[in-house]
Amino acid sequence: MHLKHSLLPVLLAYLLFNIANAGFDEAMAAHNASNFVLAASEFRKAAEQGNPKAQFSLGVMHATGRGVPQNFTQATHWYRKAAEQGHSTAQYNLGVLYMNGQGVPQDDAQSFNWFRKAAEQGENTAQYNIAVMYAKGQGVPQDFTQAASWCRKAAEQGVPKAQFSLGLMYSKGQGVQQDNSLAAHWYSKAAEQGMAIAQAHLGQLYMDGQGVPQSGEVAYALFSLAAKDSTTNTAKSKSLAAEQLSPQELAEAKQLSQEIARPNNLKRAIDTYLRNLI
Repeated sequence: MHLKHSLLPVLLAYLLFNIANAGFDEAMAAHNASNFVLAASEFRKAAEQGNPKAQFSLGVMHATGRGVPQNFTQATHWYRKAAEQGHSTAQYNLGVLYMNGQGVPQDDAQSFNWFRKAAEQGENTAQYNIAVMYAKGQGVPQDFTQAASWCRKAAEQGVPKAQFSLGLMYSKGQGVQQDNSLAAHWYSKAAEQGMAIAQAHLGQLYMDGQGVPQSGEVAYALFSLAAKDSTTNTAKSKSLAAEQLSPQELAEAKQLSQEIARPNNLKRAIDTYLRNLI
C-alpha cells in the first residue's frame, strides 16, 4: 500500500508531462503550417500544464501578436513562467521587456537580474548585454573588470559586437591591461564577420603599427572595406592612406582590398600578404 501511494504522484506527474509534451508537438505542427491561431491555442494547453517550452512560445506569440492580439503583459506572464523553470531564452526575453518597459514597469535592475540568469546558462547575447550594463553602470554598479569578463564570454561565442567591444577595452585598457596586439586580435574577429567599425579600427592599428606590423597597404585595404558602410566615416582615412603609398603599393593595396572582402578571408589574406613581404 505504501508503495502504491508513493507511486501515484510520480505517475500523475508522468501523465501530465506527456500531455504537455503532446500539446506542444501539436502546437509546433500548427505553427510550422502557419496556423498561428491553432498554434496559440495548443501552446496555451501545454503551457497551462507547465511545459516551459510552450510557455516561452506562447510568450513569443503574445509579444509578436501572432495568433493572438499583441499583449506585452501576457508575454511577460508566460515568459516569467518559463524563466522561473530555467528557460534561458525566456529569461533573456524577460530581461528585454524590463529594459524596454514593455508589459512591466521599466526596471534596469530587474533587466540585469534576468539577463544574468540567462548569461550564466550561456546565452551569448545576454552575456554581451551584461557586459554593456556593467560598463555603463546600468542597473548595477559600474565595473569595467566585470564588463570585460562578460564581454569575453560573448566574444568567445562569436558575438561580433562583443568582439569589437573587447578589442576596444584592450585598446583603452578598460577592465583589462592595455594591449594593442589583443585589441587587434578581437577587432580582426569582428572585422571578419563584416563589422565595418571593427575593420576601421583594425585599419588604424595597421596604419600606426600598433599591436600589428605597420602597413599602409593593409590599412588602405581595411579602410576601403569599412568605407562600403557609410556610417563608419572612413573615406578620409582611406584617402590619407592612399597618399602615403607609391603607385605600385596602391595597386597591391587595391588588390588586397578585394581579397579581404571575400567571405571568411580577411585574416588569411592579410597574413598571406604580410608573409610575402618578408
